Amino acid sequence: MKNWSRKAFYLPAIVFLISSYAEAQVRNRWRLDWKNETPQLFVFRTPDDKVEPYWFVEFELSNPSEESVPLILDLALYVETGREMMHDVKKVDSETIKDEHALERYDILVLKNGAKVYGLVTFRDDKYYVSAAKETREIPASEVVRWVKRSGEVRELLKYGRFHPSILHPEVEMKIIEHVAGLGNRSAGIVLESIESFKRGFDRDPAVEDPNEKVYLLKDRWLLGRWKKGDRLFLNPREIREQRFIHPGQRLGGIAIFKNVHARAQMIELQVSGLVDIVKIDAYAKEEDPDLALPQIDYENRVLKLRYEFRGDEHDRLADVPEFKGREWVVKRLGPVADKETLQALVDTMVDALKRERDWLEQGKTAEELGELRANEGIGPTDLRIIAQTMRLATGKDFGYDESREIVENEAAIWRIHEWWVTNKSKLVYNEMTNRYDVSSDPLPGTKEPRDKP
Repeated sequence: MKNWSRKAFYLPAIVFLISSYAEAQVRNRWRLDWKNETPQLFVFRTPDDKVEPYWFVEFELSNPSEESVPLILDLALYVETGREMMHDVKKVDSETIKDEHALERYDILVLKNGAKVYGLVTFRDDKYYVSAAKETREIPASEVVRWVKRSGEVRELLKYGRFHPSILHPEVEMKIIEHVAGLGNRSAGIVLESIESFKRGFDRDPAVEDPNEKVYLLKDRWLLGRWKKGDRLFLNPREIREQRFIHPGQRLGGIAIFKNVHARAQMIELQVSGLVDIVKIDAYAKEEDPDLALPQIDYENRVLKLRYEFRGDEHDRLADVPEFKGREWVVKRLGPVADKETLQALVDTMVDALKRERDWLEQGKTAEELGELRANEGIGPTDLRIIAQTMRLATGKDFGYDESREIVENEAAIWRIHEWWVTNKSKLVYNEMTNRYDVSSDPLPGTKEPRDKP
């Protein structure tokens, strides 16, 4: 497999289509099982005797299916601290200012160009009228694809709290694992060896009753019956993503760590992406001829939200235990693919696939031969359709990619995507409010440019 195809194979959210849907109108979406402990506060003492608070979540991820599943796990901690956070101007957008009734009133209009408009929507005289905090807009019905009423996505965008990504901090991580696994009464060497063994995984089932067992780690009774050969423990989110796949029946234990969580937090919400296949293939419309129609392929990032609240005030947080308030699934526009490195890889994949398709066309390959060549390379029309849709979602730009046409027939659109990316990548700023990348007027200081490919 060539370099570009290998790169595409790593793309967590796009090019992993587990099975063909040629014989069926709907492809089953994989789903991983998730368990987690209540978020906990951990106080880390630095070598210079400073105290730093961190929140961590211990979780388990397992694959109940009979096929290997790509690991695209992404975790964030959303924190609300009260009304004083309403002054956070970074979370305010001119069209979606939060008001007293916003959560009940605001809808979404999805436009043909991929943009979304938020507000109280009414329809008359073949026009949509969208009332937000500052103005009312008129949008012709011909420009609207969908009207979503009281969407959970609106509630997400109108939040005023802060989102905290999981961080990597080896020293803190080691101390938290030592605390969780009860390794505190052991020497530093055994603690380090045990943690490294946990992360590598078990090459055999733990057997604490075996008197000949010499590996100290496998004699811990808390492992017996819970973990088996092939399982791995205490992985951070990066280590989980680096494993790339979780195999049938395998379980992974993990630790997610969050920093700078406000001491006045009244509510914390763990948000988990990557538990459900993000490629959604719907059946053909009944009125369409299956021999002519294309299946409807959507990018749908389903996110699990687990909500916890505190009782009392913010004082003595170490003694407070967050109280579980519920869980729900929501759909967000982007997720693990919302980073520039992945977008760069998507653009590279499209350009390389186009070049290869042109070569095959010039060589006079038949349709049957094209199918075999695409299968060998791991990239085909379906993958490029999803990539084009992801680029549109991530940027809000319609590049004119026609999903009903072949790859070579979309050559102009692919080069438009490439040109736009090369021109604007150093100016892109991720907008939490619109959940996409916007072009800033000034390049970000210290921007590290992804590698260009002609």
